Parts: sequence; C-alpha cells; structure tokens
Amino acid sequence: MVKNKIILITGILLVVTLLGSLVSAFGTSYIFDRPLALYPGQTRDIYVTLQNNNDPNTITAKAEMFQDAEVAKMTDGLDTFVVPYRVPVQVNLSFTAPPDAKVGDTYNVGLKFTPQATSEGGMGIVFLTGASIDVLIVEKPGEKPQELAEEPPLTEALVFIGLAIIIIAIVLIVLVKKKRKK
Repeated sequence: MVKNKIILITGILLVVTLLGSLVSAFGTSYIFDRPLALYPGQTRDIYVTLQNNNDPNTITAKAEMFQDAEVAKMTDGLDTFVVPYRVPVQVNLSFTAPPDAKVGDTYNVGLKFTPQATSEGGMGIVFLTGASIDVLIVEKPGEKPQELAEEPPLTEALVFIGLAIIIIAIVLIVLVKKKRKK
C-alpha cells in the first residue's frame, strides 16, 4: 500500500517536471492584483516587463489590449515585441481616466501577449496569456467628495456630554445604594 503511494507520488512529480520543461514562460513586472488609482482626467504612465526565462530561443510576442482599452494605450507605437532569453523587455503603457468618470468607477483593461510562430516553425507556450489591469477612479487629492457634507460641529461634543451624563448617573446610583445600606 505504501509502496503504491510512493510510486504514484513519484509519477506525478515526474509528469509535472516534464510538462514544466515544455513551457516558454514570460511574465510581467506589474502587480496585477492592485488597481491603478487615477482621478478623473489624470494620466499615468506605467510599464510592464516581459521576460523569457525558460526558452533559450528568442520569443516574439504580439501585444493586444481589449476590454475597456479606451483608457489605455501602448506609448511606443509597437504591438510586437522580441523577447530574448533572460533579457527583460519593457512595454510602456499610458492610462488616462476619462474626465467625466465618477469616483468608484472601475475599468478593467485587458492586456494579452500572444507568441508568434518562429522561423523554425515552432511556437512557445505562453505563461501569461492575458491579464487585467484594473483602473480605479478615486477623488482628486485635496478635494472633498460631494456626498460627504460637513458634519455638524456638535456631534463629537454631544457624544462626550452623553458619556459624561451616563458616568455621573452610575456614580450617583452607587453612592445612593451605599447610603441606604448604612
């Protein structure tokens, strides 16, 4: 029984190792799980770095933006990138929030890199086939949101006075009970 489990685990590890060698990975440096915060009308430039760390051959990748792509553009004017083995390639992007965007709106800009066939006829398997860069619309620094009207200035004072009255009432009750016992 134990021998069968060891053979099964060894077989799974061998298959995973062999399949891993078939992958020509490229990745990017942008942290895709964090939104890019922009206020309405703001433009911000970022870049992603393509890397080919597994395939000793040069990989050619075609970039494509989709879904909410109107808020982003590739600033180098290229859509095809040559990614040599272990040489990072920078892809420059510019994001502009629409001037009429509302605070809290989110744009999900799709970014996909697809490998192109090489002259030898082969084609790598891409580790990153597509990702989404979330653009979150935030309020412009220094501006108060319109929904949050000024609080009445007495709110904190009323809470403090209410707590003081409760404390005084508790102290008086305790003192009265002590006097009655005597």
